[in-house]
Amino acid sequence: MTGDRHPTMALLGALLLTGVGVAACGEPTPGPCGAVVVCEPGERCFSDPACDAATRCARGPEAELYGRSATQAGACVATDDDGCRRSAVTCPFWGQCSAPPDGFAPGGRCPETSRRDGDYLAAHRPACAGQGTCVALHDDECASARICALEGRCTAQNGVCVATRDADCKSSELCRELGHCSLEGLACRALTIGDCAQSVACRDQGDCGIRAGACTDCRRSEWCALEGLCALGVDGCRATSDAQCRGTRACQQEKRCRVQLGRCVR
Repeated sequence: MTGDRHPTMALLGALLLTGVGVAACGEPTPGPCGAVVVCEPGERCFSDPACDAATRCARGPEAELYGRSATQAGACVATDDDGCRRSAVTCPFWGQCSAPPDGFAPGGRCPETSRRDGDYLAAHRPACAGQGTCVALHDDECASARICALEGRCTAQNGVCVATRDADCKSSELCRELGHCSLEGLACRALTIGDCAQSVACRDQGDCGIRAGACTDCRRSEWCALEGLCALGVDGCRATSDAQCRGTRACQQEKRCRVQLGRCVR
């Protein structure tokens, strides 16, 4: 009929009005995923959103960084071990090198970044282990990962790498650098004066005291208030005056109110 629009053009016009993306005339666009649709001359073409999602997952940063290269319900998910092992971050850093098995029910906490991880790794840490995310199923995955050498997280548990042995903590970079040499829960923390005293942070920055599981300046440490060890000495935090001792819990509760050889005594 004269003046009537071609049915195909009418359909595409409606799609344009509803916000569906279109490609320029003659450009190949994804058809049924894996096929190619070539636009007819004089017409415009549109791509299938499901195919766009599949391409995004298979070729985008989700696959490259995290091994999530498959698509489920429009989301990028990990479904094969090879994809997880090829990931640039999830496997080599976090030790999460396996696709989650069917029915996997995670129970662990997400790994926490430390201040040594840097902005990049902090921004690209994996989500909590679970369906659709690469997981750590074997201890050898964790043992060969960066997180083991860095933070002593060398054991696979509930899909993530965690610390379970004092020996792993003591051999970690976090122990040497920041004094996190003792196991607490599933992580390495600074729990003793000795942990901090041998650390680079103590030697270079004076962070030889302890507070909330981390090494800190002697004056801000728990041991300053408890034992009067408020001043930095050659072997760590020390008490250097009777005044420091008199303000401590050691003086109030145990009558250790004077200094002797760097400690508060009776």
